[in-house]
This record gives sequence, C-alpha cells and structure tokens, in this order.
Amino acid sequence: DGDVYNVGSGREASINFVANLIGGDKFNVPKRPGETNRSLADISKIKKELNWQPKITIEKGIKDLLCLWNRKYIH
Repeated sequence: DGDVYNVGSGREASINFVANLIGGDKFNVPKRPGETNRSLADISKIKKELNWQPKITIEKGIKDLLCLWNRKYIH
C-alpha cells in the first residue's frame, strides 16, 4: 500500500487562464453534470511528509510542455 500525494502549485488557475497561456481559438463548453466550479490541489501532505515544494510556475510549465510538444510532434 503506497501513499497518495497531490502534486501541484497549491494555487488555483482557471481554465481560461490556462487556455490563454496555450493560445489558439477558444470556445465555451456547457458545464457537465457533477462538474465542480473550482478545484485546487491540496499539497500540504507532500510538503510536510516529503519536504516537497513546487519549483516552476504554471506559466513556465505550460511553456515548456508546448515546446516539447512542438519538438516531438510538429517539427
């Protein structure tokens, strides 16, 4: 039996914020039944038990992900 840890920034980021970082055309999709309005990773357990801290911002993480995606699939 292993422990489960949430990994994240500990800061809320809206879908619109992430979509703006990614860029491109955007459109609204109706909310699905049971979908939450907000979500935030509680990283207190991983910080306490493993002394873990986020090292990059969501902005940098998405930028790095897009660069990797472009290198692997576009070029």
